[in-house]
Amino acid sequence: MNRNASALCLAFALAFAPSAKAAVQLVTNGGFESQLAGWTQSGNITFSGVAAGIGRGGSRAYFAGPLGSEGFLSQSIVTEAGQLYDISFWLLNEGGTDTDFGATFGDTSLYSETNAPPYAYKFYAFNDVLASSSATLLTFNFRDDPGFHVLDDVSVTASAVPLPAALPLLLAGFGALCLVARRKKPSA
Repeated sequence: MNRNASALCLAFALAFAPSAKAAVQLVTNGGFESQLAGWTQSGNITFSGVAAGIGRGGSRAYFAGPLGSEGFLSQSIVTEAGQLYDISFWLLNEGGTDTDFGATFGDTSLYSETNAPPYAYKFYAFNDVLASSSATLLTFNFRDDPGFHVLDDVSVTASAVPLPAALPLLLAGFGALCLVARRKKPSA
C-alpha cells in the first residue's frame, strides 16, 4: 500500500475511533465534605445545614427539616446548550406528614415526593437530561415538619454519546480493507 493510502487509513481510523472520555464531575462539593462550598441556600433554611457523621459516601451530608414552608439548596452548573447530562444523588427520608422533596435541573423536574414513608439512603439517577443554556440551576426543595431529609453524593456529568449502530461495523470493514491493501503483492 502506498503512503497516501496508509495515511488515509490512519486518518479515517483516528477520526472515527470512539473516544474513551472519563466522566467529568460538574458539581462542586457534591458530598458536602467542604460544608456548603459551591451551594446556595434560600427560602426557609431553619433546621438545615451540613453535619458530620451522617454522610453516605463520606463523613458529611446535607440535612434539611424546615417547618411550615420549603427551603431550597441550589448550585449553578456550567453546561452546554443542547448537551445531555446524567444527574444522580442519594437521599434519606425520615418520613411523616407535611413533608416534601423535589429536584429540578433548569426547567426539568427530576423527582418529587410528598408525605413519603421513611426510607434509608436511596439512590436516584436521571439520564440524558437536556440543558438549554450555558449555566443550568440544579435545585433541591425540602420541607419536613416532623423530621429531616438527608442529601449526599450529588453528581452531574455529561451523558456519553452512543455510537450509531452501523458505525462499528463500518469501521471493522474499513480496517479489514486497509489490512488487505497493505499486503504486498507476490513477486513475479
